[in-house]
Amino acid sequence: MSKFKGRVTRIEGLSDRRRLPRLGIIRLGIKAISEKTGNEYPKEVPYFVAPDEVRSIYGEQPTEQQSTVLL
Repeated sequence: MSKFKGRVTRIEGLSDRRRLPRLGIIRLGIKAISEKTGNEYPKEVPYFVAPDEVRSIYGEQPTEQQSTVLL
């Protein structure tokens, strides 16, 4: 039996870092439905598909990286 069972170990300098929460995922396409089979498949779009928090800052269809910093 291990003597470390039930204990939480911390990595000094790594475990105490603050991290920003993940608000969503930025994607490169959307899910489309095939007319023939009715199944979903990924379809590429010319803009980034972003969560609402990102779209409120960069617009409805962001296409390139902008230099706005969120604080």
